[in-house]
Amino acid sequence: LFHKSVTGAKKIVSPCRSFDVLVLNTVRTRTRMHIQGTFFRTFFSATITRGGIVTNALKKPTTISPTTRSTSTMTMTNKDTATKLNSKPIPHTGLDEIGEEGSFKRSPSSHTSTIEPGGRFEPEANRYHLYVAHACPWAAGTLAALKYKGLDGIIGHSVVHPTWAKTNENDPSDAHCGWHFRNPGDDPVSNILGHGSFECDDALVPDTANGAKTVRELYELANDTAGKYTTPLLWCKKEKAVVNNESLQILKILDESFGDVLRDSGNDNGNDRCLFPPKLQVQAEEWNELIYDTVNNGVYKCGFAKTQAAYETAHKELFATLDVLEAHFGEQNNNSGPPLFLMGTQQPTWIDIRLYMTLVRFDPVYVVYFKCSHKKIGDSYPNLLTFMRTCYQRVPAIREATNMRHIKMHYYTSHPILNTYGIIPVSNGPSLTEGWEEMEEKE
Repeated sequence: LFHKSVTGAKKIVSPCRSFDVLVLNTVRTRTRMHIQGTFFRTFFSATITRGGIVTNALKKPTTISPTTRSTSTMTMTNKDTATKLNSKPIPHTGLDEIGEEGSFKRSPSSHTSTIEPGGRFEPEANRYHLYVAHACPWAAGTLAALKYKGLDGIIGHSVVHPTWAKTNENDPSDAHCGWHFRNPGDDPVSNILGHGSFECDDALVPDTANGAKTVRELYELANDTAGKYTTPLLWCKKEKAVVNNESLQILKILDESFGDVLRDSGNDNGNDRCLFPPKLQVQAEEWNELIYDTVNNGVYKCGFAKTQAAYETAHKELFATLDVLEAHFGEQNNNSGPPLFLMGTQQPTWIDIRLYMTLVRFDPVYVVYFKCSHKKIGDSYPNLLTFMRTCYQRVPAIREATNMRHIKMHYYTSHPILNTYGIIPVSNGPSLTEGWEEMEEKE
């Protein structure tokens, strides 16, 4: 009778408290239901809150906003749902951010404060902490900026383990998985299904600011239970609060907010390195309008698409933009001088960092894992490959923020619905060090 009510559900099924439903927050996922002490297994597509089914079991998944977290069949806000069902919001990840047409829809960041004199968060040494994942292109970009600006002695940072794990071991009905902290040398980690053995290497940096075990703990410490616990995360140790978790805004904060602090520390070199040059602002925004949607976010739109049409649209747009970028860099590289960055500068800007962080993951991860399989950078885009090598070889901060081991480990071990056994391909993509001596001679 219960199975019949699930598969035929049109609205909210009565939230009977005798059910203890464990969900892995994915479509057509295996679910364990505990009914009066007996376990049954079934497969169904549903969005579920603890204690009640809240959407048609046969409908396609829909985007859940971090604020209202509504679906097409939910007429209640998240607050109303929690009140009526005596339940907390459902933690979620990027895998759940799918629109009605089956395309990936990234939700907006929930913390967008800045650091400025006279504001709530003022520029100070040793007041802030940056939480990053080497695997995440957005987070790795902020780490590169931190090092590039010489702020690594002023702002601390922590690095999570690349393989997602359960973030609430105390509640068996809470199936959320995400970033967690480990110490170098800790026991290896398996994926959430128990497959694989992924080491805790020396690149890991535990949380020295709060002693948290997961990134989720940090958000909850700041009274944020909206459910998407992402990196990068810029944290204020003084107020125990999240300053910002939007990667582009964090890049701008790191570039512009600590000039006086750098001078006072005796390290003024970072002030000579400008990631957001004012004279190139319009040009950078024009490039970003193209690159962000079709490349930076485009690879995710390919990988997380839930319909063939959504995937093919994203795939076509992705490679059209890569072709444009290849031609653009080709024109620049025809000059006799050293290779230039995207906007013809001799030093990287924020848009170079973001483009690089996507491209360096392209061949070893996105071609296979996200089905961006039309062409490889290493085989078909020589000018983009030169750009990647320029970033890696000429900018130590970018090189230090590139950890291919963590990159591959995260993508291939954290989403069992896409790679059940956590098998990691051998290839690291094209060599980033090839031609290093030639580039130095050319400079």
